[in-house]
Amino acid sequence: MLDYRGGEATLTGAGSRITNDLYHGESWTIDLKDLDEAARADLILEVSDWDDAIQGVPRPSGTVPGLPSWTWKPQHEVPWR
Repeated sequence: MLDYRGGEATLTGAGSRITNDLYHGESWTIDLKDLDEAARADLILEVSDWDDAIQGVPRPSGTVPGLPSWTWKPQHEVPWR
């Protein structure tokens, strides 16, 4: 889970955009289970500046853009038998 501050966060892997998230004030959970090895080996997270045109959510406090906290919680799939 990522707690980021900014207008948008984008995750790329192996040079291609995997997913993105528009800031909404909640933690962002990313599912990486369907990524191939090349994409997993080259993950880049980018957080854009806050855009004052964003409406519907208050501007995040603190340094923008930023990544004040993150939690790595790997989850494993178990085949059904």
